[in-house]
Amino acid sequence: MSIELRDGFFALSNGRAPAEEVDRYRALVDATDTEAATTIDGLAASWHPTARFKAVRFVDAERIDAGVRDLFARPSENAPYLAAVFVDPREFSFRTFENILPLDHRFAGVPLELELAGRDEVAEGVQAFSLRLPDPARACLEQLDSLDLYVPPLNAGSRGGDRFIFHSALLAEALTSAVAEAMPQPPSTASRT
Repeated sequence: MSIELRDGFFALSNGRAPAEEVDRYRALVDATDTEAATTIDGLAASWHPTARFKAVRFVDAERIDAGVRDLFARPSENAPYLAAVFVDPREFSFRTFENILPLDHRFAGVPLELELAGRDEVAEGVQAFSLRLPDPARACLEQLDSLDLYVPPLNAGSRGGDRFIFHSALLAEALTSAVAEAMPQPPSTASRT
């Protein structure tokens, strides 16, 4: 039954199922009660939705206990390292467990020689730049929408919306380097008397 609940969630998330089928599925979820399969950052998580575990989040699969990792769905063909976990929205509201999607897998091996160009001083000490990046890096960024990770929430009490927070240390380092290189040099303290 649990596999049907897990797979049914993603099958029905495309929004094309008849309302009666969605209602039957939600009733089945509401009638299902199981214990957590694992914990992630202290937050109890299940590999399928239940009456308690209704909020879906995506995490790097490597963060899930190896003994249960294969039970968790990998719904994005373009990001197979992401696993869907279901958490209790009430427990979730007391934790900082945002849906921060790791992107380092997507940028590994991608040239990230970013450059800030076209310096424009918009006010004293305030500058605007254009960001230039290699075509492969641009393609990776533009394909984020194609990961197909948005699924509507099961319960009306959850916020919906097509938004995620993405994180990539590789991209952050490249951007930090580009900004540092483009910044004007501070006055040297050696020249002060």
